[in-house]
Amino acid sequence: MAHQSSIIRLLHGVQRVAFVALAGVVFYAAGILANYRIQVMSLNQIVGDVLTSQVRYVDQGRFSGYRPLVEYRYTVGGVEYRNDVFHLAGWNDVGNRKWAETTAQKFEAGSQCTVYYDAHAPQASCLTNQIRSGIKDGVAICFFVVFGSWCALIGLRGPKPGSASVG
Repeated sequence: MAHQSSIIRLLHGVQRVAFVALAGVVFYAAGILANYRIQVMSLNQIVGDVLTSQVRYVDQGRFSGYRPLVEYRYTVGGVEYRNDVFHLAGWNDVGNRKWAETTAQKFEAGSQCTVYYDAHAPQASCLTNQIRSGIKDGVAICFFVVFGSWCALIGLRGPKPGSASVG
């Protein structure tokens, strides 16, 4: 009986550590999301010109897929800049071909576009100030994993050591 009690205490300790680790992941992801949103909201916007708009297949191992490649130019303080960054984040947006084609069609070559740029570093720019759905989905999944783990911990706990069991 004492052996079973020590195993239960050990399992409770492991569950607590796992819960705290998962909660830490959620708070970390939420912090990244908040920081990203603050960065995006602080960008200035200006009208630019779309130079080219096409879809390219990008082979990045696990993150391979199609991406809209939109090259644009804009002028800040009399200096012309060119870029092809779609989102502020440092990764390339890859997805399925239909998504990439639909996105590229929104930026037709020769048309004007809104460019979001950093006033302190005007060469840093992007075409959208929206948070990628993947980031939001990832934070939501982490939240539900932690919440589900917490519910599982409560359900698996059983009676506290030393308390009388019902039965």
